[in-house]
Amino acid sequence: MTRRTPLTLIGLGLALTGAMAAPPGTFTLRIAVDQFGYSPDLTKVAVISNPQTGFNAGQTYTPGGTLQVRTWPGSAVVFSGTPVAWNNGATHAQSGDRAWWFDFSTVKMWGQYYVYDPAHDACSARFRIGQDVYEDVLKQAMRMFYYQRRGIAKVAPYAEPLWTDGTSYMGPLQDTHCRLVSNPVLATEKDLRGGWFDAGDYNKYERDNMRLRAAVFLYDITGQSAYRTYVESNYGNVHGIAWSWWNFYDSAVQDALLYFSTLAGVTPSVAATIRTCKQASMNGSDYLGAWTSGKDAYQAYLPDADYIWGSNQVKCHSGMLYDAQVNYGLDTANAAVYRAAAAGYVHYLHGVNPLTMVYLSNMYQHGATNCVKQFYHTWFGDGTIYDDALTSPNGPAPGYLTGGANPTFVQNAAYTGPRLAPPLDQPIQKSYKDWNGSWPEDSWQITEPGIYYQAAYVLLLSRFVHPLSYQDWATGYGLTGTAADPLANPSGDGVANLVKYAFNLSPLVNGRSSMPQFSLQHQSVNGVEGTYLTAQFPRQLGQSNLTCILEGSADLTHWSPLCTAAGTDPASGTGFLSETGTGYRRQVLACDTVARENAPTPRFVRFHLVLN
Repeated sequence: MTRRTPLTLIGLGLALTGAMAAPPGTFTLRIAVDQFGYSPDLTKVAVISNPQTGFNAGQTYTPGGTLQVRTWPGSAVVFSGTPVAWNNGATHAQSGDRAWWFDFSTVKMWGQYYVYDPAHDACSARFRIGQDVYEDVLKQAMRMFYYQRRGIAKVAPYAEPLWTDGTSYMGPLQDTHCRLVSNPVLATEKDLRGGWFDAGDYNKYERDNMRLRAAVFLYDITGQSAYRTYVESNYGNVHGIAWSWWNFYDSAVQDALLYFSTLAGVTPSVAATIRTCKQASMNGSDYLGAWTSGKDAYQAYLPDADYIWGSNQVKCHSGMLYDAQVNYGLDTANAAVYRAAAAGYVHYLHGVNPLTMVYLSNMYQHGATNCVKQFYHTWFGDGTIYDDALTSPNGPAPGYLTGGANPTFVQNAAYTGPRLAPPLDQPIQKSYKDWNGSWPEDSWQITEPGIYYQAAYVLLLSRFVHPLSYQDWATGYGLTGTAADPLANPSGDGVANLVKYAFNLSPLVNGRSSMPQFSLQHQSVNGVEGTYLTAQFPRQLGQSNLTCILEGSADLTHWSPLCTAAGTDPASGTGFLSETGTGYRRQVLACDTVARENAPTPRFVRFHLVLN
């Protein structure tokens, strides 16, 4: 669909403020939500818990008969419903909790909310509903790789000011002169600068890519039959095929095989075998059956034996197994179910777990109410200024995914302090402790991060970040029917929806005073000094289907493009001056290259918007 909406805009922006009362309710860990929020299209279920066993067994809680979703800070009730007891009131063995589910999936409008229990005057953490709720979270998680980068300084603006750092480990017998630990002689010396610290210690590992996976992508890039032949001759050895069970530990190779099944020239029977094996595995009781039966009270099922050292990575891989169904078009009739199941693992890591804790470090400034405060890492070690997110001067850097619940934790024989319970003596999902004690406490078994944990999380979360479409925007503001048409004007202010979509304005209120402004500004354009008619307008790179063109005219009939901002491409044109900002949100400055002050002929400018 193409919509062409010319517009002449002249005006000033006004800022309106008003005082609002604080919302009711005392925060409780017993109402668990994704503390960052939900995309409008996602299933949204708060889990209410009444602990029966484990370290918090004394924190009894039974929800009232009616729970509410309220706006924040206005506290308007937008949804009411009855919590439903999980498994008819049984205790969930993996968490030791009785649980209730409160489904508020029908709430889709963008905004900030919280779940409120009127019977106890208790509330959940705040959360957002919006198309972009995970963008900043993903940014912080990706920055972890920069902080873990070896052999470079961590400098602003790539590192936040509290976590800048100089280059390290470049001295004698360090990164530029590495020797084998087993034979540290000159003959074994190599320059191994670069790479990443793998986890919370200062080791760095190099691993060969699996040949089969490499062959898949080499075939995709080159089209050479030798690579296809190699894959087709060896794919049967992959566990997902050989065992007829797609598991949580071979995700990279398994996903490569699914990708291979989509490539041109692949033998049809091979492609069919790959896809059939994947689907057969997903039909099992540990996958689709686990989701549809509600096997996990916290909606992110893993078998008991898979809660191991680094269980959060396993959670991410499990989520990706569901997402692959959607990504590769398998069992399309159940696509919405698979997407909801994949999102369940995201929500678990974001607070829908028995600890009601975000498993990412120090995310208090990025939307979390309760998150990892300490984790095992030499940089952010116990007793340093980076020790604790709430009590240390700096705290650890944001966005590190910790290892997760680990019932296999073993207390070191050299440890003589009080029994470490938790993580010991707990139900599986409560086998976690938020601490960074070094030897002999050995907290790394529980809280140590890893670049492979982080990669799994980033991959899963990225599946829930996508460009903003006009329909996303309309749904986010609750527009339906004719009111959702791009040329409709539900607020009655004379400004079409498409214009408000382009300039990030609400379609529900009068937006004329908040439109981009035109002004006379002194500029140098193509070496010509003068005071030009200049426009500054907001731009979201996430609106990849929108083209915004600033045009100029002398007669209101013949128009010429001055500046074009199309999709995610850099702004350009004869009148383009600058584009500032980071991430998805930018500000574009452009001018009419002819309309200088005291020019002999009149000039007009307008915005021409095209929705593809």
